[in-house]
Amino acid sequence: MTDTPWDRHRFDTFLRAPQNLEGLVAAIDALPPADRKAASTALERELPALRQRLEHETHRDQATDVDPWHRGIVLVTLLDSTPSQVASMVTAWWVWKLWENEEVFGRVREALLARDRSWAQQLVDAILDRPDVGIHTRLAHPLVVAHHLPLPTQPGYWQLWAHELAIPRSEQRWEEHFLTACAVPDVLAGTANGQADYAQHVSRAIEILRKLEPTNDPALTRALLRVFARGDRSGAQRMALLWLEALNLEEQLQEARAPLLAALPNADNTVVKFAIRQLLACDLAPDELTELALIVLNRREKASKRTLLKALTALDSPPTELLEVVGTLTTQHDDTTARLAVSLLQHWNAPSTTRPVVEEKDTHHD
Repeated sequence: MTDTPWDRHRFDTFLRAPQNLEGLVAAIDALPPADRKAASTALERELPALRQRLEHETHRDQATDVDPWHRGIVLVTLLDSTPSQVASMVTAWWVWKLWENEEVFGRVREALLARDRSWAQQLVDAILDRPDVGIHTRLAHPLVVAHHLPLPTQPGYWQLWAHELAIPRSEQRWEEHFLTACAVPDVLAGTANGQADYAQHVSRAIEILRKLEPTNDPALTRALLRVFARGDRSGAQRMALLWLEALNLEEQLQEARAPLLAALPNADNTVVKFAIRQLLACDLAPDELTELALIVLNRREKASKRTLLKALTALDSPPTELLEVVGTLTTQHDDTTARLAVSLLQHWNAPSTTRPVVEEKDTHHD
């Protein structure tokens, strides 16, 4: 076959002859070294026209058939191609369904991982510089991990990583990836539909990982607290809370009281309720309890306010600012909150001027 040049006819025949992608992989693997070298060299000349033909076949008759394009991807990635040649194939939208064929995609991934670090870096840079970068994360991530490449900065990469690759696994630079993902605003939003099952999966996975690799739990805790402090969307904050619990990081909050308190002004209501439980279970110093109260009592959530008003009886010498905030609560229309505020002021023996008469109460409760 080496006497037959690798021209348009030869490439087209070679691509179409196998019945499926698995057959094409076998055909490429069976090429004699001289034929393989000739085909790889000819790619530089033939690939632009080949891509046009494959694109036409993929969109033939107003229908989409991704098989021709997938055959082109397999051909280019398994030959001795350049990073730019591979990037020109794998950055097309039609690449996404190739991931569903685990056998073929696994073979493609193996071929790319076998390249050297410089080659892999050039490919990662090329494919992550394209639109819809998220769909290419499955291809870039193994290269980033295997060759210890710098972590990507594109938010799209991290969105797909968080959605599909975030479960803790050993030898995947998991912690480094997770810390970076948490630094991307809203990236955790919607990362799991069945949240209870997902949390259990994470818990089992992190237990296994910790037996194989040490984890920096204080760093993981701080990264998740920054999601709350940043004021990410509600869905992202609730997923961060799920991660905090699934990673069994609650005990870290004893030492992370300051960043947890600092996060509360922008935190979701669910996060605030969780934080109140955790913080009140600690032996808070008077200034910490005061800080917590000033944050929570200025929020809208009635249940959280009531919890703090009850907890504040442990405070012996409230500062003026706190007395003023509690005093304003005595005139609220929510009868339960107002009565708790009045009772607290009485407990503190506050001057009568800070205890207005409770008026215009209603019976509305949470």
